[in-house]
Amino acid sequence: MPSTLEIDTPYLTIRKQHSLAGTRSGAAVAAAYAVMMHLGNEGYRKIMKRCMEMTGLLVEGAREIGIEPLIEPVMNIVALNVPDLDEVRKKLRIKGWTTSITRNPKAMRLIIMPHLSEKAIELFISDLGDCLHGVDLNR
Repeated sequence: MPSTLEIDTPYLTIRKQHSLAGTRSGAAVAAAYAVMMHLGNEGYRKIMKRCMEMTGLLVEGAREIGIEPLIEPVMNIVALNVPDLDEVRKKLRIKGWTTSITRNPKAMRLIIMPHLSEKAIELFISDLGDCLHGVDLNR
């Protein structure tokens, strides 16, 4: 007899869950709430201002090496229109960078978090430029 609490979970390593709790705990929500209460509106604005400044540095640096964002970022998320994306990502991985992609349209997706530094952005842009050697930027 199947359990009345049985839920298909094809996205997990096990096919079924048998729990009222589900697959996620509420700890992340509670932690996010606690951090927001600690920071307050002004603290959050300060962090986001810095993230957006770093996002601007990334976009500016990408443009200097011939790479454009798909859209102008309005958040601290950048989708760069990188030619031969799979090959460039492999080269970046060898240099120690792990990047994600958007699926449609396919682009390099970067999220600029508060722990990043200007130096890290500059190093990434330099490495990205190195990885573009031999790639047709005019595709």
